Amino acid sequence: MEVRLTYGKNGLKINVPDSAKVVAPNPIEQPEDDHQMVLDALRNPIGTKPLKEMVSSKDKIVIVISDITRPTPNHKLVPWLLEELSHIPVENFTIINGTGTHRDETRDELIEMLGQEIVDTVRIINHHCHEKSELAHLGRSSFGCEVYLNKEYVDADFRIVTGFIEPHFFAGFSGGPKGIMPGIAGIETILTFHNAKMIGHPLATWAS
Repeated sequence: MEVRLTYGKNGLKINVPDSAKVVAPNPIEQPEDDHQMVLDALRNPIGTKPLKEMVSSKDKIVIVISDITRPTPNHKLVPWLLEELSHIPVENFTIINGTGTHRDETRDELIEMLGQEIVDTVRIINHHCHEKSELAHLGRSSFGCEVYLNKEYVDADFRIVTGFIEPHFFAGFSGGPKGIMPGIAGIETILTFHNAKMIGHPLATWAS
């Protein structure tokens, strides 16, 4: 029996025994207007003011994105965020590519991730977890971890983190806080949160 896996950009076909049980998620139809759905969410958030009302035209804004190893549709999300915050000069924005411990993205990869216009008009930096000069020390966590985060993120007036949510084998779910740690954390911080003590914690479980 031939099965197509969702793998890479074009999928991957494999052969499995005819007796195999194939487990797959139920397909979800793509929204007719995902652009409007995102704008509606930004303008009518749950439990907080609309994004546009939270940011002034003088604020220095940082947008943290996932690196190329994550399929976050930042080529859509980032332009829509800039559209919603059009009252802020484009030079006030910095996009931080949350590489964690991964390598820098190339310019061509950033264009693939964000689109040509964003790469040509908005300041983009790659996070470097080993470069102490690019990190801010914020203290020590209850786990005994020295907390280092990207200095430009810490120094910003307003911070936005994009990402996607999926089950994670010890964080419960990916997305959200993981855009910050490990996305833009220092190597000491990352290694502490990925050590045996943390992974072996009884609350560190899949989709918890």
